[in-house]
Amino acid sequence: MAIVIKSASRANGHCTKLPTNRQQAGVELADNDGNQRNTAAGAEVESSTRSPTGIRSAPDACAHIIGYEQLSKLGIGFYPIHRDRSPAVKGKLDRASTIDLIKIGYWVEHRGHHSFALRILAGSRLLVIDTESPSKHAGKPGPDGELTFYDVLEEHGIVLPPCPTVLTATGGFHRYFLVPKWLPVRSTIGLWPGVDILAAGSSVILPGSYTNSGEYKVLRSFEECPIPEAPVAFITLIRETQKMMRRDRSHLSPSQPVPVGDSSFVSPQQWYRLFKNRVFAALWSRTAKLGDNSDSAYEYHLAKACFCSGLDQTQVVTVIGAWRRKHGLRRGRDKLCNVIIPAAWKEVSAWVDRWRAGRAAAEETRQTRKTASRILAFVGSAKTPQTPASIATALGIPRERAKKAMQRLAKKAQLLRTKEGYLVNADVVVTH
Repeated sequence: MAIVIKSASRANGHCTKLPTNRQQAGVELADNDGNQRNTAAGAEVESSTRSPTGIRSAPDACAHIIGYEQLSKLGIGFYPIHRDRSPAVKGKLDRASTIDLIKIGYWVEHRGHHSFALRILAGSRLLVIDTESPSKHAGKPGPDGELTFYDVLEEHGIVLPPCPTVLTATGGFHRYFLVPKWLPVRSTIGLWPGVDILAAGSSVILPGSYTNSGEYKVLRSFEECPIPEAPVAFITLIRETQKMMRRDRSHLSPSQPVPVGDSSFVSPQQWYRLFKNRVFAALWSRTAKLGDNSDSAYEYHLAKACFCSGLDQTQVVTVIGAWRRKHGLRRGRDKLCNVIIPAAWKEVSAWVDRWRAGRAAAEETRQTRKTASRILAFVGSAKTPQTPASIATALGIPRERAKKAMQRLAKKAQLLRTKEGYLVNADVVVTH
């Protein structure tokens, strides 16, 4: 298998069969690495954090962040996370993340943070392949990223070199590679079913971190295996698949076109409705608990919240533009309008259609009641019986609408029908 785990790989020559147990592939190696890390970390902490002169030295980030020595040289930053995987820092992650040893030590010693993620910054060559477990979401089976990844590599005859590998808390795998300088790739969620490509602009939880789902464990350590450069054939395959996804927008096109308005103005009432939604408020302040904390992910969820509040595409662009200005982001509109917004509309279009149908029905009911009240008031004040024609003329409503309303009032015994027309029932109290 063209996967770096020894017992789970066939294409790299370590084994001829897929493992029957997803975690069996690296349990023994993970245990050995864990024991070695604990022993080494204890020795480093015990060796004193002070220099021979008694002056306090910079903390050893390797004791807190596995793989610091290699990763810190690859154009990335580190930041602490909470158990729910949300950032434990404020602001844009590209700015809040750091490789500064003093700051990392402060987070650990004074803030009590022991779980970290890395942020892949623009221009970094780091590439992480994230294959998901089919049981990632409880009660909702998903694609098996490992098998998908294996099939893709087998189909194209690609052999990947051994690389640092991490078992995620949900049973998936993170594989670390470098891309050639002349073949950059972009992050793509779901490039293949259950396989995500994490590059510049993405975040990756580091081994040794604990989340609500469990611990991220090393299967092949950074010390044992330096991060290799991915084969050109593999990177070329990723780039070609990404280009095909950009050309093929059919899977993003909902059954109905995205609603486009003729004005970008968002009324105060619409803003109020948006911020009344706690989900939108959390997204607006970037405090929402998302698995993917990238700017694109936030824009995707913001677009969904806007559509669910009745906004059209032009207004959604206006709201997201205001959100970008709030957080100091400079991003193009092409991806937003051609990818993110259509994908968000497809996700919520069915719900929005039902919501609009419900509002239309409620409005029709309200108008019906309003028309009935007006007819009762007019007939009660009139001295002669009234017909649908006279009511339509007097109230300025369609004759057919007046006729149906008077028939409904007659069925409810609120109007009495005579040869000359309709009269108000004596038992009905009419309020003017």
